[in-house]
Amino acid sequence: KALDTDTEEYVRRAAASSLGQIGGEQARSACVKALEKDKHDDVRKAAATLLGRIGGEEAIRPLLQAATRDDNETVRRHATVSMGAIDKDKALEHLFQVATLDSDATVRRHATAAMGAID
Repeated sequence: KALDTDTEEYVRRAAASSLGQIGGEQARSACVKALEKDKHDDVRKAAATLLGRIGGEEAIRPLLQAATRDDNETVRRHATVSMGAIDKDKALEHLFQVATLDSDATVRRHATAAMGAID
């Protein structure tokens, strides 16, 4: 609940981290919501990272959206790495797009590295 309602960014970031350790559908859903809607970059970055740990096909679409559309390059980078960790087959095409089209060189490098890690 703190991830959705608390006004303090550090509380929401800590809540996201705790949910990532718990896992499960509720944690995934809360992290997706934070990734899509939170106004603070650090909260979205934490949510993207934790979605990579929690996994599940439901996380691919929001991670792809964040990897290609988030205003913050750190969020895009973490979403890119997490996308590759969840479903390598589905991620490959999307990672290629990020690796070739992202405006930030660090994001492109992480996407390339994620593609290289795919078996």
